[in-house]
Amino acid sequence: MKRTNDIRVADVLPKGWQHYIDERYPRLGLGFDVATTLKKPGGGKGKSRATVSNPSAICLDQQVGFQSITRLMLRFRTNDPAIATALLEAIINGIPHGLRVGKLCVDASNERFFAANLRKHFAGKVVVVPVINSENTEYRGLKMNHKQYLGSQLVDHFDDGYCPIPEADWLCADMRLVKKIGDTFDAEVDENGNHGDTFDAKKLALHALVSKGGPAEARASPVGTYGGGSHASRKVLNPFANRFEKRGGSRRAM
Repeated sequence: MKRTNDIRVADVLPKGWQHYIDERYPRLGLGFDVATTLKKPGGGKGKSRATVSNPSAICLDQQVGFQSITRLMLRFRTNDPAIATALLEAIINGIPHGLRVGKLCVDASNERFFAANLRKHFAGKVVVVPVINSENTEYRGLKMNHKQYLGSQLVDHFDDGYCPIPEADWLCADMRLVKKIGDTFDAEVDENGNHGDTFDAKKLALHALVSKGGPAEARASPVGTYGGGSHASRKVLNPFANRFEKRGGSRRAM
Protein backbone atom coordinates (compact mmCIF):
# COMPACT_ATOMS: atom_id res chain seq x y z
CA MET A 1 0.00 0.00 0.00
CA LYS A 2 1.41 3.37 -1.03
CA ARG A 3 1.21 6.19 1.55
CA THR A 4 1.61 9.07 -0.83
CA ASN A 5 -0.60 10.95 -3.21
CA ASP A 6 1.98 10.34 -5.93
CA ILE A 7 0.72 6.89 -7.00
CA ARG A 8 1.33 5.22 -10.32
CA VAL A 9 -1.03 2.49 -11.46
CA ALA A 10 1.94 0.28 -12.28
CA ASP A 11 3.13 0.51 -8.66
CA VAL A 12 -0.20 -0.62 -7.20
CA LEU A 13 -1.28 -3.40 -9.56
CA PRO A 14 0.69 -6.64 -8.93
CA LYS A 15 2.66 -7.85 -11.90
CA GLY A 16 0.94 -10.71 -13.72
CA TRP A 17 -2.36 -10.37 -11.84
CA GLN A 18 -4.24 -11.38 -15.01
CA HIS A 19 -2.81 -14.92 -14.82
CA TYR A 20 -5.10 -15.71 -11.89
CA ILE A 21 -8.25 -15.23 -13.98
CA ASP A 22 -9.67 -18.50 -15.33
CA GLU A 23 -10.81 -18.17 -18.94
CA ARG A 24 -13.52 -20.83 -18.45
CA TYR A 25 -15.66 -18.69 -16.16
CA PRO A 26 -17.07 -15.47 -17.65
CA ARG A 27 -18.69 -13.89 -14.58
CA LEU A 28 -16.50 -11.18 -13.05
CA GLY A 29 -17.54 -8.56 -10.47
CA LEU A 30 -15.74 -5.52 -9.09
CA GLY A 31 -16.24 -3.91 -5.69
CA PHE A 32 -14.86 -0.49 -4.76
CA ASP A 33 -14.85 0.81 -1.18
CA VAL A 34 -14.15 4.55 -1.30
CA ALA A 35 -12.00 6.05 1.49
CA THR A 36 -13.61 8.21 4.18
CA THR A 37 -12.16 10.28 7.03
CA LEU A 38 -12.06 8.51 10.40
CA LYS A 39 -10.85 9.21 13.92
CA LYS A 40 -7.47 7.69 14.60
CA PRO A 41 -7.09 5.40 17.64
CA GLY A 42 -5.37 6.88 20.66
CA GLY A 43 -5.75 10.02 22.69
CA GLY A 44 -6.69 9.75 26.32
CA LYS A 45 -9.64 11.14 28.21
CA GLY A 46 -10.28 14.76 27.39
CA LYS A 47 -7.90 14.65 24.42
CA SER A 48 -9.16 15.02 20.91
CA ARG A 49 -8.10 12.26 18.59
CA ALA A 50 -6.55 13.12 15.25
CA THR A 51 -8.44 12.23 12.10
CA VAL A 52 -6.98 10.12 9.35
CA SER A 53 -8.22 9.07 5.93
CA ASN A 54 -8.65 5.33 5.77
CA PRO A 55 -7.57 3.47 2.62
CA SER A 56 -9.67 2.73 -0.40
CA ALA A 57 -9.98 -0.90 -1.50
CA ILE A 58 -10.79 -2.59 -4.81
CA CYS A 59 -11.74 -6.27 -5.11
CA LEU A 60 -12.12 -8.32 -8.29
CA ASP A 61 -14.03 -11.58 -7.88
CA GLN A 62 -14.68 -14.40 -10.33
CA GLN A 63 -17.60 -16.78 -9.98
CA VAL A 64 -16.50 -20.41 -10.22
CA GLY A 65 -19.46 -22.66 -9.58
CA PHE A 66 -20.85 -21.63 -6.19
CA GLN A 67 -17.62 -19.87 -5.22
CA SER A 68 -16.80 -16.19 -5.44
CA ILE A 69 -13.00 -16.29 -5.71
CA THR A 70 -10.95 -13.16 -5.13
CA ARG A 71 -8.56 -12.76 -8.07
CA LEU A 72 -7.30 -9.29 -7.14
CA MET A 73 -7.41 -7.20 -3.95
CA LEU A 74 -5.92 -3.71 -3.71
CA ARG A 75 -5.64 -1.35 -0.76
CA PHE A 76 -4.28 2.15 -1.31
CA ARG A 77 -4.50 5.64 0.14
CA THR A 78 -4.98 8.75 -1.98
CA ASN A 79 -7.17 11.84 -2.00
CA ASP A 80 -7.06 12.12 -5.79
CA PRO A 81 -10.18 10.61 -7.43
CA ALA A 82 -8.34 10.52 -10.77
CA ILE A 83 -5.97 7.88 -9.38
CA ALA A 84 -8.82 5.65 -8.23
CA THR A 85 -10.49 6.02 -11.63
CA ALA A 86 -7.22 5.16 -13.38
CA LEU A 87 -6.83 2.01 -11.27
CA LEU A 88 -10.37 0.86 -12.06
CA GLU A 89 -9.83 1.59 -15.74
CA ALA A 90 -6.57 -0.40 -15.79
CA ILE A 91 -8.33 -3.39 -14.24
CA ILE A 92 -11.39 -3.23 -16.49
CA ASN A 93 -9.29 -2.84 -19.64
CA GLY A 94 -6.76 -5.44 -18.51
CA ILE A 95 -9.11 -8.43 -18.16
CA PRO A 96 -7.66 -11.23 -20.35
CA HIS A 97 -9.19 -14.02 -22.47
CA GLY A 98 -11.80 -11.69 -23.97
CA LEU A 99 -13.73 -11.64 -20.67
CA ARG A 100 -15.44 -8.54 -19.30
CA VAL A 101 -16.38 -7.23 -15.87
CA GLY A 102 -20.15 -7.45 -15.70
CA LYS A 103 -20.76 -5.03 -12.86
CA LEU A 104 -18.90 -2.56 -10.64
CA CYS A 105 -20.52 -1.89 -7.25
CA VAL A 106 -19.30 1.30 -5.56
CA ASP A 107 -19.87 2.35 -1.95
CA ALA A 108 -21.61 5.68 -2.52
CA SER A 109 -22.66 6.27 1.09
CA ASN A 110 -20.44 9.35 1.40
CA GLU A 111 -19.36 9.78 -2.21
CA ARG A 112 -22.52 9.91 -4.31
CA PHE A 113 -21.12 12.52 -6.69
CA PHE A 114 -17.97 10.47 -7.28
CA ALA A 115 -20.04 7.33 -7.93
CA ALA A 116 -22.15 9.26 -10.44
CA ASN A 117 -18.98 10.38 -12.22
CA LEU A 118 -17.74 6.77 -12.35
CA ARG A 119 -21.03 5.68 -13.91
CA LYS A 120 -20.65 8.36 -16.59
CA HIS A 121 -16.95 7.58 -17.15
CA PHE A 122 -17.48 3.83 -17.65
CA ALA A 123 -20.74 4.07 -19.61
CA GLY A 124 -20.71 1.41 -22.33
CA LYS A 125 -17.88 -0.54 -20.67
CA VAL A 126 -19.30 -1.78 -17.40
CA VAL A 127 -22.48 -1.34 -15.37
CA VAL A 128 -21.71 0.88 -12.35
CA VAL A 129 -24.05 0.40 -9.38
CA PRO A 130 -23.83 2.90 -6.48
CA VAL A 131 -24.57 1.23 -3.13
CA ILE A 132 -25.70 3.38 -0.19
CA ASN A 133 -25.37 1.55 3.12
CA SER A 134 -28.19 3.40 4.84
CA GLU A 135 -30.78 2.66 2.15
CA ASN A 136 -33.25 -0.10 2.93
CA THR A 137 -33.75 -3.33 1.05
CA GLU A 138 -35.75 -6.49 1.64
CA TYR A 139 -34.59 -10.10 1.63
CA ARG A 140 -37.13 -12.92 1.96
CA GLY A 141 -39.58 -10.61 3.66
CA LEU A 142 -37.03 -9.23 6.13
CA LYS A 143 -36.34 -5.49 5.89
CA MET A 144 -32.79 -4.26 6.50
CA ASN A 145 -30.35 -1.68 5.18
CA HIS A 146 -27.66 -2.50 2.63
CA LYS A 147 -24.91 -2.54 5.26
CA GLN A 148 -26.68 -5.34 7.12
CA TYR A 149 -27.66 -7.20 3.97
CA LEU A 150 -24.30 -7.17 2.18
CA GLY A 151 -22.31 -7.86 5.35
CA SER A 152 -24.51 -10.82 6.26
CA GLN A 153 -24.36 -12.13 2.71
CA LEU A 154 -20.56 -12.12 2.75
CA VAL A 155 -20.33 -13.74 6.19
CA ASP A 156 -22.74 -16.48 5.08
CA HIS A 157 -20.59 -17.16 2.02
CA PHE A 158 -17.46 -17.26 4.18
CA ASP A 159 -19.14 -19.71 6.58
CA ASP A 160 -20.17 -21.96 3.68
CA GLY A 161 -16.66 -21.90 2.21
CA TYR A 162 -17.75 -20.08 -0.93
CA CYS A 163 -15.47 -17.00 -0.67
CA PRO A 164 -11.78 -17.95 -0.94
CA ILE A 165 -9.38 -15.03 -0.46
CA PRO A 166 -5.58 -14.83 -0.89
CA GLU A 167 -3.52 -16.05 2.06
CA ALA A 168 -1.92 -12.72 2.94
CA ASP A 169 -1.35 -11.60 6.52
CA TRP A 170 -2.30 -7.96 5.86
CA LEU A 171 -5.55 -9.04 4.21
CA CYS A 172 -6.58 -11.43 6.99
CA ALA A 173 -5.75 -8.81 9.63
CA ASP A 174 -7.83 -6.18 7.83
CA MET A 175 -10.80 -8.53 7.42
CA ARG A 176 -10.73 -9.36 11.13
CA LEU A 177 -11.15 -5.70 12.06
CA VAL A 178 -14.84 -6.06 11.17
CA LYS A 179 -17.12 -7.18 14.00
CA LYS A 180 -20.80 -8.02 14.00
CA ILE A 181 -22.66 -5.91 16.54
CA GLY A 182 -26.31 -6.90 16.85
CA ASP A 183 -27.79 -6.96 13.38
CA THR A 184 -25.15 -4.78 11.75
CA PHE A 185 -21.38 -4.56 11.27
CA ASP A 186 -18.70 -2.17 12.47
CA ALA A 187 -14.93 -2.10 12.22
CA GLU A 188 -12.14 -1.11 14.53
CA VAL A 189 -9.50 1.32 13.29
CA ASP A 190 -5.92 0.06 13.61
CA GLU A 191 -2.84 2.20 14.19
CA ASN A 192 -2.47 2.89 10.45
CA GLY A 193 -6.05 3.96 9.89
CA ASN A 194 -7.14 0.69 8.28
CA HIS A 195 -10.82 0.07 8.82
CA GLY A 196 -11.80 -3.30 7.36
CA ASP A 197 -11.87 -1.71 3.92
CA THR A 198 -11.11 -5.00 2.15
CA PHE A 199 -14.18 -6.56 3.81
CA ASP A 200 -16.34 -3.83 2.30
CA ALA A 201 -14.72 -4.17 -1.13
CA LYS A 202 -15.22 -7.94 -1.04
CA LYS A 203 -18.88 -7.70 -0.10
CA LEU A 204 -19.44 -5.24 -2.96
CA ALA A 205 -17.66 -7.57 -5.42
CA LEU A 206 -19.82 -10.46 -4.23
CA HIS A 207 -22.91 -8.31 -4.66
CA ALA A 208 -21.78 -7.52 -8.21
CA LEU A 209 -21.73 -11.25 -8.95
CA VAL A 210 -24.90 -12.49 -7.27
CA SER A 211 -27.27 -9.56 -7.80
CA LYS A 212 -29.62 -9.59 -10.77
CA GLY A 213 -28.12 -9.03 -14.17
CA GLY A 214 -24.81 -9.95 -15.77
CA PRO A 215 -23.71 -11.83 -18.87
CA ALA A 216 -26.13 -14.41 -20.24
CA GLU A 217 -25.08 -17.77 -21.61
CA ALA A 218 -26.93 -19.46 -24.48
CA ARG A 219 -26.42 -22.74 -26.33
CA ALA A 220 -28.19 -24.29 -29.32
CA SER A 221 -30.73 -26.99 -28.55
CA PRO A 222 -30.79 -30.10 -30.83
CA VAL A 223 -33.90 -30.71 -32.95
CA GLY A 224 -35.39 -34.21 -32.91
CA THR A 225 -37.67 -36.10 -35.29
CA TYR A 226 -40.23 -38.88 -34.94
CA GLY A 227 -38.42 -41.03 -37.46
CA GLY A 228 -35.04 -41.30 -39.07
CA GLY A 229 -36.28 -39.74 -42.34
CA SER A 230 -33.79 -39.06 -45.08
CA HIS A 231 -31.28 -37.47 -42.67
CA ALA A 232 -29.31 -40.40 -41.38
CA SER A 233 -27.24 -38.20 -39.07
CA ARG A 234 -30.25 -37.16 -36.98
CA LYS A 235 -31.01 -39.07 -33.81
CA VAL A 236 -34.49 -40.30 -32.87
CA LEU A 237 -35.29 -38.54 -29.61
CA ASN A 238 -38.86 -39.85 -29.27
CA PRO A 239 -38.82 -43.27 -27.52
CA PHE A 240 -42.24 -44.10 -29.07
CA ALA A 241 -41.19 -43.34 -32.65
CA ASN A 242 -41.37 -47.02 -33.63
CA ARG A 243 -45.14 -47.01 -32.99
CA PHE A 244 -45.72 -44.64 -35.86
CA GLU A 245 -45.50 -45.18 -39.58
CA LYS A 246 -45.64 -42.70 -42.39
CA ARG A 247 -48.83 -42.93 -44.48
CA GLY A 248 -49.64 -40.43 -47.17
CA GLY A 249 -47.67 -37.63 -45.58
CA SER A 250 -49.21 -38.11 -42.10
CA ARG A 251 -48.16 -40.18 -39.13
CA ARG A 252 -50.62 -42.63 -37.61
CA ALA A 253 -50.32 -45.00 -34.68
CA MET A 254 -49.71 -48.62 -35.68
